[in-house]
Amino acid sequence: MTNEELTEMLRDVCRQRDEARKALGDLVDRFWSAHYNHAFDAEDKTQTKVTCPDGTEKTGEYMCSAGKSLRDVFHGCSLYDTDKCRGHDCPMGFHHRLMYESVRKANEVLECRRAELKPFDYSRIPPFDEEQGSSYDFTSRWYARMLLCFLNSFRVDEKLTKERAAEAQSALYRLLRIGLSKYGLSFPTEKEIARYESMKDESGLTQEEKARLEGIGKSIAEFFAAKGTRFEGKLGPNGDAGGDLTKLLAGDEEFACRWLVSQVFIIAGDYNVGGDYPGCDLGVYAEAFGEIKHHCALVMKMLDTTELDIAMNLNDTTLDWEGLSDTRRKQEQ
Repeated sequence: MTNEELTEMLRDVCRQRDEARKALGDLVDRFWSAHYNHAFDAEDKTQTKVTCPDGTEKTGEYMCSAGKSLRDVFHGCSLYDTDKCRGHDCPMGFHHRLMYESVRKANEVLECRRAELKPFDYSRIPPFDEEQGSSYDFTSRWYARMLLCFLNSFRVDEKLTKERAAEAQSALYRLLRIGLSKYGLSFPTEKEIARYESMKDESGLTQEEKARLEGIGKSIAEFFAAKGTRFEGKLGPNGDAGGDLTKLLAGDEEFACRWLVSQVFIIAGDYNVGGDYPGCDLGVYAEAFGEIKHHCALVMKMLDTTELDIAMNLNDTTLDWEGLSDTRRKQEQ
């Protein structure tokens, strides 16, 4: 079998795997939708005799030894599937427990990272040293590729080690600084960010620090208001223009660059990689990041390719500097 035939076979395997994952994901989503709409609690709701403090008996709702009724379970039992659940007298029927067990195992499968996508080394996002005058120019395809690599490197609900989360956050800031440097803009250094975050307010900042922060904020605000950004009027007030956004990202290089940089700025300001967020917030972040990844694939001209083709592109480190140039070095030469 030739290499081309092997690659095509792998592509078919990945396509089949992705179809199975989608079907599994739909099944899990619909299960939880049914759960929260109380689809399972009617048939097994049981009544039992309970002894009152005065010694009389009355018919009441069955509860387990941990004090949870079937209603509690289906309305969100905090003990279910934890080591605090005693299990032996759970009000759920046997078939219900098997169903929940199956859904948990399905979630574990869905959480597995795609085998063809290698773990992302955050050092692939180039270094940025403002004190050394770092400054870059790049194409929209390069920036979209690095942003897609970054967003594919973790899940919003993934438990990361402190070291991995710190590496990711640092890489995000580097990607933002690289993006802003194309337009002659700066962003606080990581030391400055750590100093600001350690304060409850700005009262501890020096006048020089306050002036620098104000200058950075003013410059970035002007960047967002400049020609080519979503705030110019090309898009609606919420950045939603339907097909217009697709056309602009696919066909307007300057707009695509500014749009992607603005998205990284929003992510950096609103999201801490590895942070502890409520489930509802995680859902919002997952949806937003999914949309940004779709935009990245659009800019990269890879919407009509397979997941395998995208993974092979992101794995290829030889492409990491294609479309990126160090303007400082150019000036020195």
